[in-house]
Amino acid sequence: MNFNYKIDGNRLKVPLESESSRAVIRIPSHLNVTIHPLPIAYEGGKYERGNYPNLKISKVNGEIEVNADGLNVDLERVGGPVSVVTYGDISSILSQSSSNKLISLDTYMGNITVGIPNKQAVNLDCTAIKGLIEVDPKIKRSESKKAPKVILHSEHGEFIKVKVI
Repeated sequence: MNFNYKIDGNRLKVPLESESSRAVIRIPSHLNVTIHPLPIAYEGGKYERGNYPNLKISKVNGEIEVNADGLNVDLERVGGPVSVVTYGDISSILSQSSSNKLISLDTYMGNITVGIPNKQAVNLDCTAIKGLIEVDPKIKRSESKKAPKVILHSEHGEFIKVKVI
């Protein structure tokens, strides 16, 4: 499927025609990625778990910023600083190169699942207002400034899970 796109300065705009539209955008792994789609969900609106479209970002070492009211976000092998805010679920597999970076994952209605490499120490801060927090006891914790700071927050989700991969 071909998409009409527009390059505006250093921004690439790809309008998707429907919720089932899919676009694959390949960029060099060192570039920063910022995604701000039009809102799909809003506070006080109807939410049906699993009905949000999915956004997958993989193999990016630059900075990632996603502000998406109504997407499930899947991050795979990301190594730069990360900020995700959404109503949907968030899953993330951190890369070993995430050292000394801030990773902030925040969902209003969704669940959060994070995989941390086996030997990676992290400074972990989890808050689940209405759900459960499950942290693998094999996770290595560190207050060192060299360890990535991982902040996980869910308002109304069922769980936050952090596991060793």
